[in-house]
Amino acid sequence: KVVPFSRRRQTWRRWASLAACLVVVVAVLVAVPLLREQPEQTPPVQALPPFRQVDSLDALSEAVGFPVTEVSSLPFDPVSTTYTAYDEGLAEITYTGPGGQTATYRQSCGSEDNSGDYNLYPDTQTLPEQNATLKGQDGLYTLALWTDDTYTYSLHLSSGLSADTWQALLGETTP
Repeated sequence: KVVPFSRRRQTWRRWASLAACLVVVVAVLVAVPLLREQPEQTPPVQALPPFRQVDSLDALSEAVGFPVTEVSSLPFDPVSTTYTAYDEGLAEITYTGPGGQTATYRQSCGSEDNSGDYNLYPDTQTLPEQNATLKGQDGLYTLALWTDDTYTYSLHLSSGLSADTWQALLGETTP
């Protein structure tokens, strides 16, 4: 015996099928233009580094906007010297010596620490004659910081020195 479905049930199925088709059509109408649009491509931007190397002390002074002094005495004889000007008004001179020894000298306006060295040193000593602070460990200091009324200076050595050696070295270097 065949039992026919009621008309109500068939009508509901027709409307449900029609609604589903309508949803698919609307989704396609919305999605196709979005897929066809090409995102606007901006040309690449060349970013310059926040520093540049120059070839002399005079060029370094000109690049940072103030007269830069050079270290007059180091515990080794430099084989090469690199001059770097940073955008923040920071001058850096890196001296390289025999056997990989290095000294990094920095000068900037103001009175903030410009060393770029964020290590915590267990030993700190003040040299009042040079208005300098030494930082290091086990009695050997690798970093010296000092300031005058206008500029801040720092000198970082790859090998530590005693406080007496630093005092002699900074006595010849500080203005």
